[in-house]
Amino acid sequence: MVDTALPATVPATAATNVAVSWTPGTGGTAVTGCYVTRHSGTTTAAACASSPVTLLTAATCTDAAVPDGTYTYVVTAAYVSWTTASIASAAAIVVNASALVLTGPPTDTLAGDTIAPR
Repeated sequence: MVDTALPATVPATAATNVAVSWTPGTGGTAVTGCYVTRHSGTTTAAACASSPVTLLTAATCTDAAVPDGTYTYVVTAAYVSWTTASIASAAAIVVNASALVLTGPPTDTLAGDTIAPR
């Protein structure tokens, strides 16, 4: 039995880059590495510059330049020709700063404060 990674942990909201982390499984055959996929509806994309042939050995990565949208992440553990996928993470909502539209000046922010999506 190949160890299964626990579901990925992602922030509830992110801007452009999404930090993804997971806890490797225990009790089975140690994995060679993992790869991460980003899911939105029926669309799946490689994440964190990983793939079935480009495995990650750390239990964290950054999915860079993510387009606006709501995503879940799946970590797939790999050992030789065997793979086993985690369940999907909680949703991460990505809002790039360039996509924010202010309809008026902020009333609860001081000069120099960071403005983040809510």
